Amino acid sequence: MVTRGSRKREILCRRPWEGVLAAAADRLDNTGAAQYLFRPNSYSRGTNTVTNFLARAQPSPKVPRLVMGRLRSTWLVGLFEERLPITVIVAAAGVDTLHGLSRILPFLSAVPAEEAAHLLRGSQ
Repeated sequence: MVTRGSRKREILCRRPWEGVLAAAADRLDNTGAAQYLFRPNSYSRGTNTVTNFLARAQPSPKVPRLVMGRLRSTWLVGLFEERLPITVIVAAAGVDTLHGLSRILPFLSAVPAEEAAHLLRGSQ
């Protein structure tokens, strides 16, 4: 998928979600018109379509309220925890600087000293 606007970029699907997205795509009517996997029968799109949907959803009492900012932060923390290159994360997040990612630093796991030393020294 490619985004539109000033931060145009390709968005890739993470492997655990391939099956879910492929099944949703299979349900679409491929008549050549632009279609969406989320709310496919909606013909107008606002900037906060998903956020507004989540705000109206009635979650189970045992499930915390979904907040787009937290979902994005959780996704970003997962990418950092997988030790992906920062340039990959910055591109995927659609940001131009690291400043936008600095707010998630408190949520990253500490790297043990031995592992940090190994990573900093590089491979032999």
